Amino acid sequence: MKKVILAIGILIFLSSFLPGCSKKSEQKPVLNQSQIEEALKVGKKGKDLTLFEFRKEWCSNLGYGVASAILHTP
Repeated sequence: MKKVILAIGILIFLSSFLPGCSKKSEQKPVLNQSQIEEALKVGKKGKDLTLFEFRKEWCSNLGYGVASAILHTP
């Protein structure tokens, strides 16, 4: 009986690793030249701001303790 329980436990333990074994190809964003220039312009504009000031444009806050969302783009 102990061997059966041990075997089941080992199978459950090993099967928990299976979903993480597959390798997915990394998807890199493709930016054209105008998007790169716009990103550089935004970065230069916000170089003297703190992180919280810089990301304020992309944040939505519904109130303290309620919820918030941040838009992250490549």
